[in-house]
Formats: sequence, structure tokens, C-alpha cells
Amino acid sequence: MTEDLLNQNHETEAIMLDQRALANIYEARKWTLFLSVMGFIGVGIFFFVFLAMMFGASFLGGLGALALIPGLLLMAVYVIPIYYLYQFSVVSKSAILTKQSHLMAGAFNYLKRHYRFMGILLIIAIVLNLVVLLGQLAFLGSFLMVL
Repeated sequence: MTEDLLNQNHETEAIMLDQRALANIYEARKWTLFLSVMGFIGVGIFFFVFLAMMFGASFLGGLGALALIPGLLLMAVYVIPIYYLYQFSVVSKSAILTKQSHLMAGAFNYLKRHYRFMGILLIIAIVLNLVVLLGQLAFLGSFLMVL
């Protein structure tokens, strides 16, 4: 339904943004730049910590280093929404300064991708938490049956 509504109005109408709206987007852009840079720094710090842990785990044997692979995978996944947030900041700044609506549309596309990705991650986290909770309840039930 939303796609139909957007397609109907796409050719006949355009949304015009006044100076106040552009100023708000520009201010939000600064914060998204700050958050994305902090995200990249955080992932970088965790990466070096994981490298140190893998080096330390290599003394324990191959299994210790193998256990760190999921952490590296999670870091790689989390870089994606940070990148989208960073791109929103960069492209929206360019769009506002050059007053090009197609750049602003691209900036909002990056913001949409960021929120969609974070929403999917949240759904996955909720499902995994429910699976763990059900597993714990099943374990507790089997433990109580033994008593």
C-alpha cells in the first residue's frame, strides 16, 4: 500500500523542505557522523582486542582461537549499519550544500537501510533470546524432574 501511494504521487508532487527542515537535517547529520565515527572506533578497538585474544588463545591450542570467530563475525556484521549511518551523514551534507534533491533522496536511502538493518538485528536478537530462554526453562524442567 505504501509503495502504491508513493508511486501515485511521485510524478505529480514533490515535498519541499524549508530552511528550518534543512537545518534540522543538517544538525542530525552532525550527530549521525559523530555516532558513526564512534562506532567505527569501537569496532576497531574490539578488533584489536580480539586480535590480542586470538594471539593469547593460540597458546592454548587451536580450539581457543576458533571460539573467537563468532565475535569477529559479529563485528563484521555491525560495521554495515555504521557504514550506512556514515553515508547518510556524508551524502546529506553534500545534498544540503549543493541543493540537489537526488542526493537527499540517496541520503535518506542510506538512513532507511540503516534502520532496516538495525531492525532485522533486533528481531534476530529477540528470537535468539527467546530460544535461549526456552532452552534454559527446558533444562531447569529436566533438572527438577531428576530431583
